[in-house]
Amino acid sequence: MYDDAGNLQDDGSISSTYSGRNRLVSTQGALAPTLYQYNAFGERVYKQGQTTTLFAYDEQGHLLGEYDSVGNLIAETIWLDDTPIATIRPDTESHNGLTAGNVKIFFIHPDHLDTPRTIVDTSNQAIWQWHSDPFGTTPANEDPDNDGNNFVSNLRFPGQYFDIETNTHYNYFRDYEPQTGRYVQSDPIGLKGGINTYSYVGNDSLSYTDEYGLLKWRRPAWWKKTKEELFLRSGNKCEKCGKKFRDNPDFKGPRGGSDDPQFHHVKGNEWAGVIKPIMDRLACILPGKQVRKIGAKMFNNVKKLLVLCQDCHKKEH
Repeated sequence: MYDDAGNLQDDGSISSTYSGRNRLVSTQGALAPTLYQYNAFGERVYKQGQTTTLFAYDEQGHLLGEYDSVGNLIAETIWLDDTPIATIRPDTESHNGLTAGNVKIFFIHPDHLDTPRTIVDTSNQAIWQWHSDPFGTTPANEDPDNDGNNFVSNLRFPGQYFDIETNTHYNYFRDYEPQTGRYVQSDPIGLKGGINTYSYVGNDSLSYTDEYGLLKWRRPAWWKKTKEELFLRSGNKCEKCGKKFRDNPDFKGPRGGSDDPQFHHVKGNEWAGVIKPIMDRLACILPGKQVRKIGAKMFNNVKKLLVLCQDCHKKEH
């Protein structure tokens, strides 16, 4: 059963209620009733069910930490750009992690989409695995080493967090149901987002991601390439004219971080045609500050497409 806004209210086993902004605020099912709260950016920061969990995020919306009701550590995640690379747990964790003070560190192995697939201990023994089907219906294996000690990790597809109370994935502005391969809330932008307003990444979850529950996004090969990596890959040559770059003691390119103009070659109207439709859609649901952050991130990656010398850079402008 759905409400007038297209939100799933009752699927026969779980009943849900939503706020005036179509955000899930409570659920009632086989487990304890669960309540949810969100911050000004739309990020879920509080979940109260059988236990209480508090959530903290970075400026890009990555989940940094999970804590109990009094602030004790449950889990923290270390990110490299958009890739989760490690998880931090209390030293009471039974598995052998890299000890640092009163915590243990375990290492995450993600797939090509940055979905966590395996977590290992210091001996490279898998202590958690998620070998799911394309839409994520398969439960995670929390004891692949068969030692009788479960290791819990709730990260799923990029931008998603598994909720055991509903067997769905919190996905920022919507909630994803892997059993049906679609969202339980309609697209906030309506039919402008496509004829199927519940679709997850256009039913192509092997190629696309949706970190905000708003639009599918395919990460090109250059997504994670830094300016320095692109410069080195070009053989220190301009990709437009083939001219060798000169050694310059003031140049901070492949030998350090770079804001050199030769990398900033894309005209505003060239990238705006790519980014603007996406930003218009996000503006319907996100606060302005968050829209600007996402737009800047997209722009920085678009700028990395080419490596131009100063002459070609000037010609482009």
